Parts: sequence; C-alpha cells; structure tokens
Amino acid sequence: MSEFKKDNSNIINLRQGVSTIKGGVADMSRKCEVCGKGQVSGNRVSHSNRHTRRKWNANIQSVRVENNGTVKRTKVCTRCIRSNKITRAI
Repeated sequence: MSEFKKDNSNIINLRQGVSTIKGGVADMSRKCEVCGKGQVSGNRVSHSNRHTRRKWNANIQSVRVENNGTVKRTKVCTRCIRSNKITRAI
C-alpha cells in the first residue's frame, strides 16, 4: 500500500482571499475574505424538467476596510458588510 503525501504548496487561505500558485503568482478569488462565502453550483431546471448546470455567485463587493490602523481594499460579501463584521474606512 503506497502512502499518499499531501502537497501543501497550493493551499488556499480563504480568510486572506489569496491563493498562491506555483511560480509565486497570486490569484484573487471570488470569495468573501471574512466568512469565505463563494460560488455555489446547482441545476437550472426548465419547464420540461431538463437539468443543466448553473452557478450562483455570492454578492462580493470591493470595500476599503480599516484593520489595525491601516486601510486596505478587500473583497467582502454584503452580509458581512450589513452585519458589521468589518469596519469600513472613509
């Protein structure tokens, strides 16, 4: 039995919203940097009950957030904005 070794070089940090790809290139995802909410997939069902794949995107907004006295632009879902999980910078 061969042992499976997990490659930790491509781990996505959902809280940061940045995933590092081999080669050092940063990839910004379409996820909330606070709660991790992202894209959900499912089926589109027609009147004749045919199923085709579709996706629902989270309502992600780019917001200026104040964190420890520094202002940074982050991608946050509207639920986190409404529930005051972040402090917006003016």
